[in-house]
Amino acid sequence: MKKAIFATLFVGAAATAAWFIVQRTGGGGAPSLAAALDAPHTVAVVGAEDLDQLAKEADSLLRELPEALRKDAPPELLDPAKRNEKLGFDPTTAQGWQSIGVDPAAGVAVAVDARFMRGKEPIPLILARITDREKLVAALNAKGASFAFADQKGPSEIATSSDERMLWGKRGDMTVVMPLAKGADEAALRAQFDAFLGGSGPALAGDEAFRAALKDGAPRPRVWTFASSAGVAQLPGLKDEAPADIVSFYTQRFRALAFSFGPKAGSFRLLTDGEGAKALRQIAVPRRSAPKMSRYFPKEGWAVSRLSINLTDLFDGIQALIPPSKGDIKGQILLGKNFLPMAIGASYDDLAAGFTGHVALGMEVPKAPAQTPKILVVIGVADKEKADTVVKALLGRAKDGGVESEALEIKGHPGYRITRGSATTTVVRAGDVMLAALDPATVEAALDRADDLSGTPAGKALDGDAIYAMGVGAGWMDAALANAGGELGAGELELMKKYLPSEGFAATVELDDQGLKTGGSSGGVTVAAMTGIAAAVAIPSFLKYQRRSKTSEATMNLRKLFDSAVFAYNEDQVDAEGNRLPRQFPPSAPLTPAEDFCKQGRDRYEPDPDAWRHPAWKALNFAVESPHRYRYEFISSGTGPDAAFTARAIGDLDCDGVYATFERVGTIDAQGNVNGGAGLYTENELE
Repeated sequence: MKKAIFATLFVGAAATAAWFIVQRTGGGGAPSLAAALDAPHTVAVVGAEDLDQLAKEADSLLRELPEALRKDAPPELLDPAKRNEKLGFDPTTAQGWQSIGVDPAAGVAVAVDARFMRGKEPIPLILARITDREKLVAALNAKGASFAFADQKGPSEIATSSDERMLWGKRGDMTVVMPLAKGADEAALRAQFDAFLGGSGPALAGDEAFRAALKDGAPRPRVWTFASSAGVAQLPGLKDEAPADIVSFYTQRFRALAFSFGPKAGSFRLLTDGEGAKALRQIAVPRRSAPKMSRYFPKEGWAVSRLSINLTDLFDGIQALIPPSKGDIKGQILLGKNFLPMAIGASYDDLAAGFTGHVALGMEVPKAPAQTPKILVVIGVADKEKADTVVKALLGRAKDGGVESEALEIKGHPGYRITRGSATTTVVRAGDVMLAALDPATVEAALDRADDLSGTPAGKALDGDAIYAMGVGAGWMDAALANAGGELGAGELELMKKYLPSEGFAATVELDDQGLKTGGSSGGVTVAAMTGIAAAVAIPSFLKYQRRSKTSEATMNLRKLFDSAVFAYNEDQVDAEGNRLPRQFPPSAPLTPAEDFCKQGRDRYEPDPDAWRHPAWKALNFAVESPHRYRYEFISSGTGPDAAFTARAIGDLDCDGVYATFERVGTIDAQGNVNGGAGLYTENELE
């Protein structure tokens, strides 16, 4: 199976992942493959359509990858000619897919149907529109798949590829394939499969929950996923082990989860029933609108998140999401509400009345790895007298824990300097908000802000009605790239600047009568936007991880050298006449290979047995027999208790002339045993 169907379709999946990184979201319609699935039994499905377009976009991205990311990638991904030769067709054109009998527009989907299980493990269904089976079989066999059909009975056939077996059939105009694991009850599975192929029950494409979950997606989503709570409840692991009333309760409250992405739009949705939406509203929709918080954050270089909590009805909403049979938990929630005043020293009514339930946390994007960023918290105030009462009560209660406070005033606004040990926080109430920061200068700057986020996508999201909003101001990317600390080369910088929204962006999570969804009038969610933050962190981390993974060669080989040196020292040594010699480590070995691969215009050393013929390497029984990126050196001195050695690896992974050094040192302790010193020493580890 892996050598057959997946060999043909893997480019579509790879293209999907690459495309997801760079495209923008916002988007719903029913994918055509969903018409071949049963609504009552589908647990989850993920699909990709327009495979030629996905592959084309992936190919475009791959061509722009900087050398640091390209050099370790399989050549088939970077060279279209090699890729097409390996696949046997060009995946970036509709004609290429059609040449192997696959309709790229319909795409491919992998689904879990609750009826197809092996024990508690689901057996996936693979769906595609195969327009010419003979062409597909010929293409697979040309790649050594040994694909053949046999034993046709009713609507299904057994397909074989090497030692893999699968059921193959059609439902409508879609081909459905189900792998047969070794030891599976083929007869029973085939009977179920035939019933599935001939079934005429409600199709997933027309299911109300499916359509509702995807309705905010793209008109023709290229990538889509859907998971049904009712379907999940049918799985043996949940059905047999979880209490039926609890499963039923939550599958009704939270009906489905869906993602869909198109060329320019997409969405995420958590679909609930009416009671579920009501409970979420009680938890996350305050009775008061958010104050204008954008005016306190700089227009450039800051990232801000704002969360909403309905303080008035919070505990009622939480209780509404607890099944009736769990009365003890409902009681604990009520106790929590009753005990909260004792913890904070103020009544819960004052807390709910004093604050709006909106909290924004802003952070300056660090411009250097060691920089401590500025942080500002803004809390919505509904009733200043009651808010002041709650704050005073909290400070009074905190005093018992060693927290000191003193009144202050900043620009005419009352507040406190709160101190615990060496940590200090400044809190000031200014009209309809309360500001808090570690540095009073940050609060002062916020109160006097001239160039703020107001009017930007980030500002509109923060000041809107979303239950969660995130905004990033212009200039964030320059700061994030500076924070990469030199990990990014010119190629990576150019790629990020091209695809990431340097002008700033916004992301929101909203609540309507059918549950949670992304996007909306306040700026919406974009994949490029969310990827922007992720990439700013992930790309430097990935490059660092990539280099760190290569350093494992040096650490493992130094461990081998250390162990070999210890073994040689402890072994009895005699001269030509048989006289016992003082214990010593093997003699020194020169830096090997002698030449730096960077100076040879290569990116690694190929195995060379002749390079390791030096007597010292022979004595250490050491040679590197696979492609490698480090040179090795062994330096020894002394005998008996004065013996010592250093095993060293030197490399330049990015060929920038700065070398990484790894060392293991061995000495002899007072008991005559080899001591490993302080373990592994490194310098410029990731160079």
